[in-house]
Amino acid sequence: MDLHRRTNQYDMAIVVDLDNANRIAPKNSFVLIPRGELFCKMKYYGDALYNVQCALEIKLADHYALEVCGNIYRKQHKYEEALVNYNKSLELYPLDMILEHDQNQNGKKESCKVGGGKDDKDSQDLLVRRNNVGYDKGFVVTQQIFGERNFSRIYYQRGDTYYKLGMYELALKDLNRALELASGYAPIYKKRAYVLHKLESLNDTDIY
Repeated sequence: MDLHRRTNQYDMAIVVDLDNANRIAPKNSFVLIPRGELFCKMKYYGDALYNVQCALEIKLADHYALEVCGNIYRKQHKYEEALVNYNKSLELYPLDMILEHDQNQNGKKESCKVGGGKDDKDSQDLLVRRNNVGYDKGFVVTQQIFGERNFSRIYYQRGDTYYKLGMYELALKDLNRALELASGYAPIYKKRAYVLHKLESLNDTDIY
């Protein structure tokens, strides 16, 4: 209970700082998107959606804002709306572009925690391919505060969305892509096992 209280106080302190930043630089998507992410984490989904939609009014073709928007809808169990936003995000920044950028780097994968900083011994590290192209240094720092940009995450989230909608073949395809980008992340394997079980059950039903 005390840990939960302290965590909530920490989150609220960040909200205050982001509110101050928003007053200094209103209508700034670099502030609005992290606010949306944080409100989503705190389960204030209405506030989260409002901030991300404001960011999309500033720049409609913001693939990261669309990803965050999709995740907010997914958390609300609005899977059709989530899928629309995930699809738009991936149309703007597709997998082949991600892999191409990764190959242009030093040929080296960097380790980071989902939802946290790099090399945290208290959490499972991931091998993550990520991209900071087009972002100023301030935004990159903001992303490091809220968690490194994790490209495997959107495929995992969209795969989960397909799973919830009963679209198991598409779910499997996305989860396989997520594993290409983060092969050491156990929840992806767990979700894929559920999908494979559903597909196997459907195949058994077709036989009879």
